[in-house]
Amino acid sequence: LDVDIDLSIIEGFLETGDIPGSVALPVVLAKGDIQLQLLLEANRIYRLEYSSDMSNWQPWAESIPVLDYDGKITVYDDGLNTDIHPTLVACRFYRLVDITDP
Repeated sequence: LDVDIDLSIIEGFLETGDIPGSVALPVVLAKGDIQLQLLLEANRIYRLEYSSDMSNWQPWAESIPVLDYDGKITVYDDGLNTDIHPTLVACRFYRLVDITDP
């Protein structure tokens, strides 16, 4: 699978059991890129962050779009939105942070 997409593809609506504001289980692709499915709540602003140690979090370079409905988007960690390609680190963690003004 050759993936050239920098940020996202709208996947669709959330399904029963999906938890808005979370990252679904990452999938490692053939070239070591990581596919992440973000579960987003309508009209919320999120920042995707990544870390190699779960203590020092870095922001994803691209912003996450705000959706008018609860939905899913897919992003690919191919090193373009992070400091280094995921195959060049021992491990990588991801989290979504809700930064919507209260």
